[in-house]
Amino acid sequence: MSKYGATLGVGNVVPLRDFLIHVAQVGLRKSSATTTLDYVKEGITNFVTEMEVAGIDAKMVDILSICVFSRREELRKVLTDLVFQSSVDRHLVDYNYNIELCLSSDTMMKVNEPMLVLELFLRGCDGKELERVIIEMNKVEAKAFVGKLREIEKEIISNSNQTSA
Repeated sequence: MSKYGATLGVGNVVPLRDFLIHVAQVGLRKSSATTTLDYVKEGITNFVTEMEVAGIDAKMVDILSICVFSRREELRKVLTDLVFQSSVDRHLVDYNYNIELCLSSDTMMKVNEPMLVLELFLRGCDGKELERVIIEMNKVEAKAFVGKLREIEKEIISNSNQTSA
């Protein structure tokens, strides 16, 4: 904050940052892969007008619109990461899976059962801590797990189609 505090005034740095985040979010909500720059400008102009922000003229709206439009994929990724980090304790970074054949166990001489070994790598909200979680599932549990993932995928797709329409 001290870097910009002298120029902008210490009390203005955080509100300005929050305003720019809101402008980026409005621009992202108003854009898709096929959206034109004019459509993004219109959304940001409406937002600035509704917020009644003093000192933001048409030239500034044009500059903000071009910035959001040209960097929308990077902004979408950064804002998504910020939301995940602030809303959950941990989030999935990577995964690995193996199918192993369990021949015997300590309680049974012959098991001969395929097992799914799922290894999840979760990052903590601090962004530094990496936790490794290992889950073993038999065939029935693995099928139920994959079925649940498919249900989640359908729900996400249907929600993303509703918000983009």
